[in-house]
Amino acid sequence: MGFKADRQGVQKIRQAMQEKDWQWDASTKDAPLIEASKILEPNEQKWPREYQGEIIYAQGCSNQNWQRFLKGISIGNEAFKAFCQALELDWEDIVDPTSNNQLQKRQERARFIEYFWVGREQLINQLTAKLKENCRLLVLTGITGIGKTSLGYQLVKVLEIEGFQRSKPLDFENDDTTKDFTSVAADLLIKWHEKVTTDERKQPEILLNRLLYKLVNNCYLLQIESLEILLEGNKDTGWNNFRDEYQGELWVKFFQKLLAAPECQSRIIVTSQHFPTQSQEWGYAERWCCHLLEGLEEFEQLGLFEKTGIEVEAVSPNQPYLKRIGAAYEGHPLALLVIAGEIMNEPFFGDVVAYWEKWGHEIKKIEKAQQQEKIESEKDNFRLQRYTKDLRQLVEKRIEMTFQRLLDDFPDAYKLLCFGAVYRRGVPQEAWNKGLKYGGEYLQDMMDVLFDRYLVEIGETGYMDVEEVVRQHNLIRSVASAHSKKYKSRR
Repeated sequence: MGFKADRQGVQKIRQAMQEKDWQWDASTKDAPLIEASKILEPNEQKWPREYQGEIIYAQGCSNQNWQRFLKGISIGNEAFKAFCQALELDWEDIVDPTSNNQLQKRQERARFIEYFWVGREQLINQLTAKLKENCRLLVLTGITGIGKTSLGYQLVKVLEIEGFQRSKPLDFENDDTTKDFTSVAADLLIKWHEKVTTDERKQPEILLNRLLYKLVNNCYLLQIESLEILLEGNKDTGWNNFRDEYQGELWVKFFQKLLAAPECQSRIIVTSQHFPTQSQEWGYAERWCCHLLEGLEEFEQLGLFEKTGIEVEAVSPNQPYLKRIGAAYEGHPLALLVIAGEIMNEPFFGDVVAYWEKWGHEIKKIEKAQQQEKIESEKDNFRLQRYTKDLRQLVEKRIEMTFQRLLDDFPDAYKLLCFGAVYRRGVPQEAWNKGLKYGGEYLQDMMDVLFDRYLVEIGETGYMDVEEVVRQHNLIRSVASAHSKKYKSRR
């Protein structure tokens, strides 16, 4: 498995080699291997190295891989990207789409996000108005599953119409995404048709300033997803500062200089469960904003239920119960989708009244607790500060109950969900079956149970030659991981 260049990509490689004066038959030349090694392992002082009489390059940088790369034959993803960077080419312009399932699945994921998007028109109008005016950096915060990525996608659609040039999002939740600022800056510059030398990779300040120059003078639209992955902390105390002190300083300096620039044509949208505390010292309040995303309004909640196939008309007996469910979970989209999945499948098959008769007592408990909290919150001004923690705990408890019901009704689907928690990114569903060894048809039946309940979704991956990959939302995965440990301890 790996990436390969398509026919047009091979031609671009040939042209780039001519510009560098590299020979096509490079079997006796080590320049490409040296350059790629410096990209993959920039901290190594010298390439190539000698070990026990053998010439050693960075992992993946072999003459065999270089020859395969030139001929459009698959090699490892990281080596492929490094060879492209050595030639100062954007790897996404070179790769064969059939070997880069990640690009195809990103489109499918976008369609999934688009289908279940409801409402928030007023918020979209407010935020796009800011971005079209002076706001050059928008930070969307909120708990996982609340819709930050979906909202960012909607904003991007509007801004593209306004003439901004969209780039591939930087998604730090994805294991394939480079995490350090130096590599991110180099990748973006190459994507924007700039050359980056090996020496510049050793001087992050130069890359930082070059990246700022491109953003300031061009109408780019850059999305940065799951920034909290780069931060220290946890879901209870929050993520406050960057993990790597040096790289963190570069990120902070990048944001500071972006805001300090007199003019900036580009716009950046960041999604994160938290934002570093250093942001409080940035100033330039008119040039950036941070928005805490809360749950859906009541009419939006009903719209989401309707998209799953549930009857929501005013004359329907369903609506009062659906309103109470939506209010109990404060309009959290993922929680409502999971509940809708339970309602629409066995044993209720869309009968909201029957669902309420069996599980309505859960909602009543939440309503009672919320009423008590409302009385207490009238005495203080900390409701907003408690919002994300309280709602996160409530939604996690909701997912826990869904897992327990899955274990009771479909134990094999439950096992599949627990085993799938080991994967942070999308993988072929057969990989979920490792250790379980369900038959082909039965595996699909159990996977359909999970899809029908919105416990899994189509994901993004670098795998090739697969028609579909599956992932868990990170909130689902966090619960599944805990259940997986309990399950394995009982075996």
